[in-house]
Amino acid sequence: MKKTIIATLALTAIVSTASVFAEGNDDIRIPGAPEVGRVSSVVEKQEKMFATSIARIKARSVQLIRERINSLESNKTVINANKTLTVEQKSTLTTVLTTNITNLNNLRAQIASSTDATSTKMLNDSIFTSFRIYGIVIPQVRLEKRIYDLQNHSVKLSDTFIKVQTKIDEYKGKGKDVTVWQKSLDDAKVMVAFDMNTLANLSVKVMALKPSDYGTSSKMIIESANSDIKNVAKDFNTIARNLHKPKLLKNITGTTTPVLSDTASSTVR
Repeated sequence: MKKTIIATLALTAIVSTASVFAEGNDDIRIPGAPEVGRVSSVVEKQEKMFATSIARIKARSVQLIRERINSLESNKTVINANKTLTVEQKSTLTTVLTTNITNLNNLRAQIASSTDATSTKMLNDSIFTSFRIYGIVIPQVRLEKRIYDLQNHSVKLSDTFIKVQTKIDEYKGKGKDVTVWQKSLDDAKVMVAFDMNTLANLSVKVMALKPSDYGTSSKMIIESANSDIKNVAKDFNTIARNLHKPKLLKNITGTTTPVLSDTASSTVR
């Protein structure tokens, strides 16, 4: 008898669980926003070259250039291995990195052929004045990558909105009150449109960053970009939490008072 009761309880649990999953499958999965970590505004101080030996100046210049090229190559590898960026997005980001790698290699060749300490020092200084790999280029590429991530996520949301609208129409056809659900969807669409405009404007500012902006407007732009990206991701996660089917969809109730016929009204006393 005891075994029978235990078996019955187990079966009940299985049936209940199946019902829960059946109800959950009737909902639409709303994707959460991708992770968008903060990009630091790196301090890249220009070195004061006290060495007077041209050989020492050249050696230090080569070391600085090599370190920067290695960093650019590492970021390029990560971008090319990314599975969420489009081909065009990868091309845009890697072009920025490759252009800087090429220019740094050209600078290294100029330094190698330089014949006096003064000219070599000036070429060494251009590592900072003309490049700013750590202070501008790498933060720029990383911010743009995060913008792309969110723009790509908006495409997923748009596809999801179509599915949610289909479900809303289906429940409306069954006589359910979908007013709250429909408003949530409409609000989500407005939010995404606003955020996409924010990201588009942000992308223009980020990609316009140049080495001469370092120490003036670059830090403000980078910090502002971090804030805007974080807020857009927060909006998208709000959508992911709020756009699910309401737990209770009530039937639409009539609000009109039935009209009595003359015959019926005459019998009322």
